[in-house]
Amino acid sequence: MNAPEAELRKSPNPTAAELLVIMMSDISEEAWCAGWKHGCEYDIWKIAIGEKTTFGQWDIPPEIAAKLKRLASECRGWWCWDDGPVFVSLSDWQRKFEEGDRP
Repeated sequence: MNAPEAELRKSPNPTAAELLVIMMSDISEEAWCAGWKHGCEYDIWKIAIGEKTTFGQWDIPPEIAAKLKRLASECRGWWCWDDGPVFVSLSDWQRKFEEGDRP
């Protein structure tokens, strides 16, 4: 999945941000045969923080969870979907996640 250049530039580390959005899309595709399953950013975040180990029919290996967490830290953000991938700062994402602002 290609993220818009403007979204990538929101991150202090666009390379890590791009790797993260690709990885999130690949996980959605592997688990659900969907490039971005509706709301997958919440489930994938749970994987990254160790609250979940399965997604769809896929048992997520610990090294993938660790890589998600590392990339989020490196790019200081997370990806959401709003008619396309949208980069949000890690602090904004954590607040959104904790408030339960789910689709």
